[in-house]
Amino acid sequence: MEELDPESIKSPQDILDFIAKTYESDPAVSYGGNVWSYKQLWDMVNSLSTSMRENFGMKKGQRVLLVLPPSIQMVLSYFSLWRNGVSAIPLDIKTPLSLMDKIASSGKISGIITYDSLFSHINRNDTSNIYNILTGAEEFRGILSGKNPDMENLKIKGTRQRAVFEEMCYSEWKESEHIDPFTDIALSEIQWRKDSSFGFLNFIHRKFTASIRESAKIFQARKNQPFLVTKEPTSLMEIICEMILPIMNGQKLVMIEDIKKNLEKNINSNGLEDNVIIWAGRNTMDLMRSIKGKTLPRISIILSNYAWNEDEISFLEKRKSSLISLEGYEGVGIPIMQRQFIAGQKAQGNFLMETEEGNGPVLRIPPDFVCDRYESDTGYYTIDKIERDSMKLIDQNNELLYLHRGRSIPIKGLSEYLEENYKIHNCSFAQDSLDWRLLDLSFSPKGAKIEIEKFNKSGPGFLTPLKIVE
Repeated sequence: MEELDPESIKSPQDILDFIAKTYESDPAVSYGGNVWSYKQLWDMVNSLSTSMRENFGMKKGQRVLLVLPPSIQMVLSYFSLWRNGVSAIPLDIKTPLSLMDKIASSGKISGIITYDSLFSHINRNDTSNIYNILTGAEEFRGILSGKNPDMENLKIKGTRQRAVFEEMCYSEWKESEHIDPFTDIALSEIQWRKDSSFGFLNFIHRKFTASIRESAKIFQARKNQPFLVTKEPTSLMEIICEMILPIMNGQKLVMIEDIKKNLEKNINSNGLEDNVIIWAGRNTMDLMRSIKGKTLPRISIILSNYAWNEDEISFLEKRKSSLISLEGYEGVGIPIMQRQFIAGQKAQGNFLMETEEGNGPVLRIPPDFVCDRYESDTGYYTIDKIERDSMKLIDQNNELLYLHRGRSIPIKGLSEYLEENYKIHNCSFAQDSLDWRLLDLSFSPKGAKIEIEKFNKSGPGFLTPLKIVE
């Protein structure tokens, strides 16, 4: 069977075109009790991209905000935007609504793709000039699967918008836009600044595909092997590892909804014939600690975007060899691989090396894998030689940014979020002395601890983890 030559890839749509032709009847995406083949996925992407252009006036060069949980809608959205020459802006579905409003009303984006119940909360008069493409909790569902619980949150009675996503995927389609890999932007990541304003870190298609080709060397997987997706990607590195590489390998993407309830069931049901690969963030790893019996051995590879301490992965026992940490850094489109990584041990992996002075590991990132244009250079730090443990609380001009998993978070914005939603006033932050990934949070109001414990369980993923300081 003909294999895809990574050097032939000019844009992400080239990948889907080749794979859909090569593996057309093989399973591509499992979601909501249904499974779609690669040919069906390809047909829906073409229909959706055409509907986007004709019904919403989507034009090449625009930016569209994408806020969706793991679902077939997520996969269809990315490939349809790329077919139209539109830049996708991935955003964590648990991003505070105030920050979503700031992005949506900024005048810097042309549209938003999300689920109707969430849009009811971020729809404001000053966002009426952007188009919205909405999906619902009942779309793409099998008869017995019911609604997607992840899309039923934040529901406001009487303000629900009409979901039109699924019906856009089954219409006639026309040829897609021509993509220029050297000028057209494929992805724009949000970069928060110290004053809670934001800009974009832009990746043109050439940078995107360079990262794909290099990432494809990291690990090989078997055709039709289940790849379990437990969270939405929020950066180019995660998009490549969670979606692009599995599709290039002809794997089956299994979108897990309500992971607290369904994680173990999905591992067991998909790992009977061929052990699964799983993308495991912090929440997923926490849930895996409670897995018993034959479930854990059904996982062949655990991919994570965290560096773990020894005690955090001790529950894996002999399965530690299955863990591969794929860390990222803001503005970098290539995973920093750490096979069987234990924090504190000698650095190893691609682009990660010890300094000649012996001061610890640094990242040396070649320009081909770094975002090529910035909306503004204000407050940005260059990516050339980066201390590996600098992904932490930093001071820039007497203001604070927290780099969590390599993503910038304005401390001012975090303080405002805690005050507005949890009534925690006059809070302060410091880097945890024992674990640089944690923020120590101190606060003055009595009784606030109960609320912050609730926050740690249900709050925005990119604003955690926090540690309470008495």
